[in-house]
Amino acid sequence: MTGTKLKYQLHVQKLHARCGDFVRTGPRELTIFRASAIELIYGSSSRCTKGAWYDQNSGDPDKVGIENLRDAAKHRLRRKAWDKGLGLRALDKYEARVTAKVNQLMAGIGTGIPVNITQHSTFYAWDVMGEIAFSKDFGMTGLEHPAVDGLHWAMTTAGVVTTLPWLMNMLRVIPGATGRFERFAGWCSEPAEY
Repeated sequence: MTGTKLKYQLHVQKLHARCGDFVRTGPRELTIFRASAIELIYGSSSRCTKGAWYDQNSGDPDKVGIENLRDAAKHRLRRKAWDKGLGLRALDKYEARVTAKVNQLMAGIGTGIPVNITQHSTFYAWDVMGEIAFSKDFGMTGLEHPAVDGLHWAMTTAGVVTTLPWLMNMLRVIPGATGRFERFAGWCSEPAEY
């Protein structure tokens, strides 16, 4: 699976086209392309656990997003907070702020001048996350925060090492090896520390 030129998803898609819905993509990894499997694998009553790949972001489970948590008890606790924060009553509280971000995005891309839509939508997503999760404007629509450079580095690195989930854990303990990502992770944890 290595050497896919950062197009791992396309490589896996070709494997599925050739081999069917179930493809072994690693010594302890199975990739499934079947819609009916989603609830069985990811549903609340599933007995499946997330693989080691989800540990790449951090060696500390308290410093990863809910989507990367492998511990079911910790996931359940965080899920309660997210369910409350994304309920209908909560949505009313930040709908106007999110609408303002939508308008800001549309103004930026509706100028008739070619724009990098990936960049604009990424900045928009970060600003909306800031509003919803922390009631804070990250001010990124149209302007990248310097810490996000670490995110770009991490995504590129993940594309290279995605088939070697242990490698990020190894790099994390080498001083300076993940400096750009650590700046990003530090910036992410700041709003949560209050």
